[in-house]
Amino acid sequence: MLFYIVFAVVVAFGLTYRRAVVFCVLWTLAGVLAPVAGLPLLSTLAQASYSPYFVAGIAMYLMYRFGQSFLLWGIVVFSWLLAQYQLSGTIRVYQQWLPQHLSWTVAVAIMTLCFGLVLAAALGLFDRITWKWLTTAGALTYPLYLIHQEIGITMIHWLRGHLAPAPTLAVVVATVLIAAWLLHRIVEKPLSGLLKRRLTTAFDRLTEADAAAFGGARRGE
Repeated sequence: MLFYIVFAVVVAFGLTYRRAVVFCVLWTLAGVLAPVAGLPLLSTLAQASYSPYFVAGIAMYLMYRFGQSFLLWGIVVFSWLLAQYQLSGTIRVYQQWLPQHLSWTVAVAIMTLCFGLVLAAALGLFDRITWKWLTTAGALTYPLYLIHQEIGITMIHWLRGHLAPAPTLAVVVATVLIAAWLLHRIVEKPLSGLLKRRLTTAFDRLTEADAAAFGGARRGE
């Protein structure tokens, strides 16, 4: 939510390629400085544990939209390196609550795989894949992203005393996927259409009001 609020400021000033790049650079600097600056507000805004993933995602989209550049590659690579460093702190936090050891090497390998897959998509390496079910899978990614952690962790705590790890994982994955599909069909899809129509109407009225005000000012001259 914080990311959307901060990025909304960029959009409010007019979203351009240059401003998106500047945003990536400034957020990266904030993420590097926040852990050592001792400023709670900066730490809250920077979200250093997660910022490398958002910054890399923005840079990869810019590659997809405008083409590759040395600068964008530099942002992606630096974000990947910074994410490796930040993983150490994330692992320490989760290790406090888990009985088994969490491997930094395995975590970095999974993170690198995720970077590679998104980057491959941004570079068009998957453009030939046109399976119809991917449209539905893509539609589920956002609601799944929103609910998987809370529902998943809660279910794991409920089920781990009754089921082995593999069945527990299967039940949890199936449940969150079904929940994400229901959220998309019942909430997201209907409301997004309504919200789009209302916002379009509101922006049209603002545009008409601005045009009328401009015309009045011109006549006053």
